[in-house]
Amino acid sequence: YGFEYAAMMEAGKAVTPFTFDRYDTFDWYLSLGSLANVNAKHLHGTIPTWNDYVAHPDYDEFWKRQTIIPHLTSVKAPTLNVAGWWDQEVVEDQRFVDDRADVLSWETAPLDADLTIAGEIVAHLFASTTRSDADWIVKLIDVYPEEYPANWELAGIS
Repeated sequence: YGFEYAAMMEAGKAVTPFTFDRYDTFDWYLSLGSLANVNAKHLHGTIPTWNDYVAHPDYDEFWKRQTIIPHLTSVKAPTLNVAGWWDQEVVEDQRFVDDRADVLSWETAPLDADLTIAGEIVAHLFASTTRSDADWIVKLIDVYPEEYPANWELAGIS
């Protein structure tokens, strides 16, 4: 994600997403090999933020100078600072979600492509926790089949 963000923000004056040569970006990353190949094959040292990521892969003095934590010495209200490469835009690979104890998933059989679902969709959630606070998320995702010959550009899109 750091690669895509840096390339999008610093490749030119316009904010332009990196152009992958295939729909399946996971497959693109697998074929890339090591992240050391990013500069060799694609960015050629032209993206300053990516160059910083490469030059400082660990939490060294460079990154310690970037943090706000030492400046938060007299905060009077509860504060949450969220920053980094991973944020709300990142979606985990859901193919393995059924193996996670913290996730319940349910999947329907593929529907006829011409079927239109009408009416309100409702999720009834019954849960308990020993914690004092919890967030529950119910997410409905409509995904085109991976092989969708009617329009290959839609294949796998949710």
